Amino acid sequence: MEYNYKCGCRGRGLCAKGSNTGHYGQLNTFNYLADIPENQEVTDLVEVQFKNTRKGYFHNVNNLPLQNGDLVAVEATAGHDIGTVTLTGKLVALQIKKANLKSNEEIRRIYRIARPNDLERYEAAKAREHETMIKSRQIAKDLGLEMKIGDVEYQGDGNKAIFYYIADGRVDFRQLIKVLAEEFRVRIEMKQIGARQEAGRIGGFGPCGRELCCATWMKNFVSVGTGSARFQYLSLNPQKLAGQCAKLKCCMNYEVDQYIEAGQKILHKDVILQSQDGDYYFFKADVLSGMVTYSSDKRLAANLVTITADRALEIAEMNKKGEKPETIELGGRKEPERPVDLATQDDLNRFDKKKKKRNPIITTMVRTIHNPLPRRKNPRMHRQVLLLLMVVLLLASCDRSTLMHSYQPVKDNCWDRADTIRFTLPALTQDDNCSVLIGLRLTNSYPYEQLVIQVEQDLQHPTTHRLDTITYNLTGNNGEFTAKGINYFQYETQGLPLDLKKGQTGEIRIRHLMHREVLPGITDVGIHIIR
Repeated sequence: MEYNYKCGCRGRGLCAKGSNTGHYGQLNTFNYLADIPENQEVTDLVEVQFKNTRKGYFHNVNNLPLQNGDLVAVEATAGHDIGTVTLTGKLVALQIKKANLKSNEEIRRIYRIARPNDLERYEAAKAREHETMIKSRQIAKDLGLEMKIGDVEYQGDGNKAIFYYIADGRVDFRQLIKVLAEEFRVRIEMKQIGARQEAGRIGGFGPCGRELCCATWMKNFVSVGTGSARFQYLSLNPQKLAGQCAKLKCCMNYEVDQYIEAGQKILHKDVILQSQDGDYYFFKADVLSGMVTYSSDKRLAANLVTITADRALEIAEMNKKGEKPETIELGGRKEPERPVDLATQDDLNRFDKKKKKRNPIITTMVRTIHNPLPRRKNPRMHRQVLLLLMVVLLLASCDRSTLMHSYQPVKDNCWDRADTIRFTLPALTQDDNCSVLIGLRLTNSYPYEQLVIQVEQDLQHPTTHRLDTITYNLTGNNGEFTAKGINYFQYETQGLPLDLKKGQTGEIRIRHLMHREVLPGITDVGIHIIR
């Protein structure tokens, strides 16, 4: 009887089903010695993979011709188990050294290559795992045990089941083992695992788009602290720093040594840089590129300036001597130019166009002759066209007449989110399509680069309602306000549609949607209604 494989690689270990994981599995070590003829004769040790991240090492006592992907029956407690060969030859000894298996008694033997009846029993046992896990969770809950059973793995012959569980403290599961043995009629083995090991057994994908490290190649789990995030200047946001196991991501430790070494060349964030145009406080740092950003305000992002780490150290040394530079930007490195993607600029059909014939190059002495400009044939017609164009522009400017132009002052130049500014609309004698421009006046004390407001149009007779959200981009790349002004800076948005009917009344309500409750530096808010 030929066994029917249920995977595309016919059980050769090249996919998740073929490697007997059912989900995800540990990545296998590349056997770069496989092509050497003497490699198989060096040792009879073989690496075998079971469900998910579990691997074992066995002696090939019968000298079976094994290859990667072969399904084999191996020695187990009270029976046999089924696994996939993942590594043979000399490299297996190195993997055993990694797994800290020092005694030969811990290494069992391989019985045979799996037969069709072995595989049938194996598939029947695997089909019971999910149902067994659900029932065992309910049994543990009924017994009042503070534990979570995360996975169940049946032995290949179906005589034994391993229950992987998570618990914060010590759990007395002697009664649980008795109930499970009576319920499932198998030998029970309980194994406690950590949160990271559970995530590795379940598998999944991280925010980087790759499979989880704990599910593929990581075997030893090192503790990860918040210090790794601080050295890399990461935001201490638990939702972004935590992985699928609800612990800090293991990848935060991968580059922390490089960040610590590079961070030694950067000035401490508590040092204040003093210059003739004011004091500057640390805001953020790009450690690997050696750039540091400073702000003129200690708590807010105001007048941000980015300089090199060497320039910051130079200014600190000058401040120790009692000297102040004219500005901290002097000597700062310019922002590198962004690379241009030539592939997106070239036309795919540029080679299909016919080449233009070039005029032959004739080397002769040319005498320059200054000819007067030709006279216009009909100058009167040109004057008429110019006059007509001026009339059209005048009519267009007269048509966009102003219906309402009003500003309201903000109390104490601080706009509270609870303060809604209201404008009453005038009643029209005829239907008209209008536009509403929202204006702002603010001073240099406004701390942010943007401002988000909500504009609500509430009209009556007939009733219409409209809600818009507007974002003002107030500053340029240098952090300065783009609007011109001396005492204040004035901004106006693009027109919002306002369809007014004859005799229709209503009002326009404006409030800000910024995260900060009270916004300083805003003096007036107004509207400008035009046809």
